[in-house]
Amino acid sequence: MIINIICDTKTSWFYSFIDDLKSSITKIHSGITVFLLDNTIDIQDDSDISFFLSCEKIVKKEVFLKSHNNIVIHASDLPKWKWMSPMTWQILEWANIIPITLFEMDEKIDNWKWYIKDHLALDGSELLPEIQKKLYLKIKEMALSFIENYPDNIDKPQIWEETFYRRRLKSDSELDIHKSIKDQFNLLRIADNEKYPAFFVLNGNKYLLKIYKEIND
Repeated sequence: MIINIICDTKTSWFYSFIDDLKSSITKIHSGITVFLLDNTIDIQDDSDISFFLSCEKIVKKEVFLKSHNNIVIHASDLPKWKWMSPMTWQILEWANIIPITLFEMDEKIDNWKWYIKDHLALDGSELLPEIQKKLYLKIKEMALSFIENYPDNIDKPQIWEETFYRRRLKSDSELDIHKSIKDQFNLLRIADNEKYPAFFVLNGNKYLLKIYKEIND
C-alpha cells in the first residue's frame, strides 16, 4: 500500500507534524509505504492514497490520476466555509466546536464527496500553538481511520449550499484600541507571534503585541 503525504509549504504550521504522521501511519501494518513530499511531481503512479495537507498550490488534473484517492482534511462542515483559514474565522466568531471534514478532492470542486466528519473541541483558552496541535491530532485520528478502513470507506455527496472564507491578511491582526482585551481575546488567540502578530496603531505609530500563556509547573 503506497501512501503519500504532500505538504507543499515548508513554512506551514503543519510541516512540523508530518514526521509524526508518517510514523503513525506506518505502525498500522507492515505493508504500508509512506512518502513525504513537498511537491506533486514525485507522486508515484498507481499510489493508493495521497493526502494533501496544508497545500497552497493548485493541483492539476493529471496529478489526481496518479492516486486512487486524493484526500484533504478541512476544518469546516463542507460545503460550508470552503477555502481559506476556516478554523481561524470560526474562532473569531466565538466558536469552540470546530467541524472537520475528510473528503475526496478532484479537479471539479462541485464533485467533492466526503468520507468522515468529526469535530475539534476547544475550551476557549488555547493560543495558536495549542490550537494547531489539537487540530493536528484530530487530523491524524481521521487520516488513520480512513486508512484502517481502506478501501471500504463510503463517500457521501455535499448537499448544502456552499459558503466561503477569504484568505486572512496581516492587516486582519489589527486590534481596535477602543475595545477591551476581553472583547478581542479571540483575535489574540489566533495571532501568530512571528508571521502575523497582533498589533495596534496609535498616534501614527504601529505597535506589535506578542502573546504567550504562562505555564505553571
